[in-house]
Amino acid sequence: MLLFIRKSFLAVLFALTSVPVVTSAQNQVTGQLESHDSVKLDVIRIYPDSFPHVSVIFRATSPSGQPLWNLDTSNVKVKENDISCLVKSVRKISNTESVNTALVIDHSGSMLESIEYSRWLDSVQKLPKRWKKVMLRELTGGKSDSDSTVMVPVYPACPIASLPPMEHAKIAAKSYIASIDSSKDKTALIGFSSTVTVSEQLSFNRNAQRRTIDGFEATGGTAFYDAVFHAIDVVNKGDGIKAVVAMTDGSDNSSKHSLRQVIKHAKELNIPVYVVGLGNAEQKVLRKLARETGGDYYYTKDAANLSGIYLSISKRIKAVYELVYQSHSLSSFDSIRNVEISFMIGGEYIKSRQLEVLLPKSVTDFLKAKEDSAKVAKQVVVSDNVQQNESDNDTLPYAAGIAIAVVAVGVISAQYIRKKQSQNPIQIVNLYPNPVVGPLTVVLNTDITSMPGQVLITDAKGQIVFTEEFTTGSAKDLNVSHLDNGTYTLSVRAAGNLSSSKMFVVSK
Repeated sequence: MLLFIRKSFLAVLFALTSVPVVTSAQNQVTGQLESHDSVKLDVIRIYPDSFPHVSVIFRATSPSGQPLWNLDTSNVKVKENDISCLVKSVRKISNTESVNTALVIDHSGSMLESIEYSRWLDSVQKLPKRWKKVMLRELTGGKSDSDSTVMVPVYPACPIASLPPMEHAKIAAKSYIASIDSSKDKTALIGFSSTVTVSEQLSFNRNAQRRTIDGFEATGGTAFYDAVFHAIDVVNKGDGIKAVVAMTDGSDNSSKHSLRQVIKHAKELNIPVYVVGLGNAEQKVLRKLARETGGDYYYTKDAANLSGIYLSISKRIKAVYELVYQSHSLSSFDSIRNVEISFMIGGEYIKSRQLEVLLPKSVTDFLKAKEDSAKVAKQVVVSDNVQQNESDNDTLPYAAGIAIAVVAVGVISAQYIRKKQSQNPIQIVNLYPNPVVGPLTVVLNTDITSMPGQVLITDAKGQIVFTEEFTTGSAKDLNVSHLDNGTYTLSVRAAGNLSSSKMFVVSK
């Protein structure tokens, strides 16, 4: 019986301290790591991939847009709920994972408007005309097999600086395609004028893509939002890193989709949009699109700069790492983790804002099942100890030792809880369901009838979007169905104290 008790006790410890790999759909949280000087790290998403290992995908570039390739486990630290965690690995995933990009190219009529090009046309029209014989076969690109010839005018070649924006856009798009790894990276092409006129799905076929680009003709209006919306759907079909690179030279005047719909769609699918504004582009609107989707905004008056901008974007998209750390908490109750990441790069210390990781329900359900199993095993231990005490007094010292250990843990835990509560008497102990569609229930650690308070909900920008009185009890149901899809933070203010905050996701 003594052997059985020892085995049962070990089973309890194992159940409480070990969790196998659980893979599931991930809830993603965006944030940003900042430096005062030379380095900026954008956190693309954070998700628990194989709990208790948590994966953080982030991008690291220098101010010039050059990727930082010197990050490893020696210069990165992670804290979860203010407790240091073991960093398992830091790897450059863009070296091995597929990079999927959708290029959105403006070929509206305004892309022919260039002062330099107009001046060149005016100058050549004033020159004496020179003529030469050209076969119809050559003139039609081989579509005609006639040996007949026609006379055509010959003009001086257009200087590259005087090319219309459309031609520079073509050169830039082809330079972007040439910059990526054709063995693993895919590109899609979406052209637009008054409508989304050209769509080349994600492909490795660089030659076909170049032919598609050469076929763009500048004409019609500007359906920029429709093109970006379509590009998000196209690139979302790929695996690995995903991004949209969208260029336009004017204001949208033909789209069925609105700017708000495009931003919402990109955020729902976690696809950043890198926007390139040219000439008379509506900069405020384009900057908003890039910023709110996690991309970057670039602007130039001179179309000749497009190739350099596209190459900078290519480098930035590929500067992507995966960091994996081991979570210290195996509690199903602890469904939201506050995470802080810091780096030491070239003597410069970079520390993140505090980010929140929401564990998927499948992981918390698994942890809850393990906890329930541990409780059952513990009950077996207690029951067997009682029976053994009645039948064999020799086991009393061992059973007493277990009881003393359990009581000691309970005393220490109670002291810790009281200490934490004294530091912050109002705590949110549960927030469910999460993600939420309709009613949201908030549960506190204390009855606030004697200190009525207020619920505060802020959006991702930190703006308060919802308030409601919380005057009685320790739990309250909130109707948040009017909130847009996205990530929000909830806290409770009562008796001059502000509770801990909890994150929740609205997903309709």
